[in-house]
Amino acid sequence: MKTIEFDVRIPEELTFVNLCTGLVHHGSEFMSDMTITTDSNQSNPVDLKSILGIMSLAVANGKHITITINGEDEDRAYMVIKSYADRFSA
Repeated sequence: MKTIEFDVRIPEELTFVNLCTGLVHHGSEFMSDMTITTDSNQSNPVDLKSILGIMSLAVANGKHITITINGEDEDRAYMVIKSYADRFSA
């Protein structure tokens, strides 16, 4: 199991929707199970491959996010998701 943690910083030229759609797009490329949580929903993880689930989190700048990746291709998935998430981390 791999974990990515970061505090959100959405650049001025991008939006929350960019963050959501990119995570779903990249996550959907892999077989591994992936979840995303924030400090306020730790007990109720959301499927990273669900655009509606991620958008329901209403993530704003400064919010802490944890992404958990578990499965046969988790190493490769971790590298791709981490690289994308770095664009939005403080």
